[in-house]
Amino acid sequence: MSKFKYVAVDNLGKRIKGDCEAADENTVFAMLRARGLYPVRVSEAYTELERAFETKISLKVMGTFCLQTSTILTAGVPIATAFNIMSEQTENKALRKILSDVTEAIGNGRKLTDAFAPYQHRLPLMFMNMLEAGEASGAMDVCLKRAGESFMKTNRLNNKVRGAMVYPSVLLVITLAITVFLLAVVVPLFVDVYRNNNVKLPAPTAAILAVSSFLTNNWHVILGIIVVAAIAFRLWISTESGHVEFDGLKIRMPMFGKLYLKVCTSRYTRALATLTYAGLPLTSALEISGRAVQNRYLRRAVEHAVMAVSNGEALSDALQCENAFPSLLITMTRLGEESGQAETLLLQTADFYDDEAETSLQTMAALMEPLAIIVMAAVVIFVVMSVILPVMNMTTLIGG
Repeated sequence: MSKFKYVAVDNLGKRIKGDCEAADENTVFAMLRARGLYPVRVSEAYTELERAFETKISLKVMGTFCLQTSTILTAGVPIATAFNIMSEQTENKALRKILSDVTEAIGNGRKLTDAFAPYQHRLPLMFMNMLEAGEASGAMDVCLKRAGESFMKTNRLNNKVRGAMVYPSVLLVITLAITVFLLAVVVPLFVDVYRNNNVKLPAPTAAILAVSSFLTNNWHVILGIIVVAAIAFRLWISTESGHVEFDGLKIRMPMFGKLYLKVCTSRYTRALATLTYAGLPLTSALEISGRAVQNRYLRRAVEHAVMAVSNGEALSDALQCENAFPSLLITMTRLGEESGQAETLLLQTADFYDDEAETSLQTMAALMEPLAIIVMAAVVIFVVMSVILPVMNMTTLIGG
């Protein structure tokens, strides 16, 4: 099915613009004639190029939308009216357009999931599944509330991770830029001075000059090596095995690996609990929550667990065999299976890993900020002193 936009006129000659979903243009023409309209122009609403540049709706926007819509539905407002209200209230232009089209489709008798289908590439996968579960169970308000809470907590955790990494990353870039500037621009200015005065260079200065000379004389080679290495890396992770191996290395990184695993575990556990609550079969919930992790090493472990569960094995045993997720998750999963409260225990586990990740982020930020400053200062001071030291020796000799 593709989305088409059209221009038509009615019996009074009034021009009507709109869009609809259909298999091809002939189907659109037939649909318009059946409504008593005379088609003037029909064209595909989205080309592949346009679709490629369409951005996803953010988790924060989707979380706010789901929670507000759930509140409206809880008050007894019909679904079509609720989505119409939200299309007028939301500040996000992209979501407003989607909701406007969805409201029109619902008014024409379309199912809610079918109305959102043309836009599913811009929406979280969990949202589409929660819509389907809400329609099947008749508890759309509850399903949207759970989805909204999940989106907001995941977005909050993502923001904390990004915020904790900004300051050290900026300091690292500044340190690298200053070092390259000193070695490529400042240090060469002193080379002729040292040579003309036959100054005996200390070992640190000689090393710095050698590095500077190498950078200035071979910058094109270095740039070529960097480009080739980047291309080789991209080719490596573009393969399934390479991407899986690289994602596995992320988890095993010193200091950062444990934090990254906690973040991934929280996303996976919260998604699994939310989808299980919505009534999805366990294998389907596992597949969708595995894709929510966005780490192919862990995703492959979940895929293997899905196959094991399909063959009658318990989820806790399947995850334990993969040896990818933390032992606490496996223990809580086993307790949930035995007690019949898997959803509650999984949500508690997700909250636990959220707190653990936040604590680890705060600790890491507290350590990394002064460490980054010390490293930056040490590098800059070393380069500057290596350059100035021979000048000071020359001044001393001349003064003596």
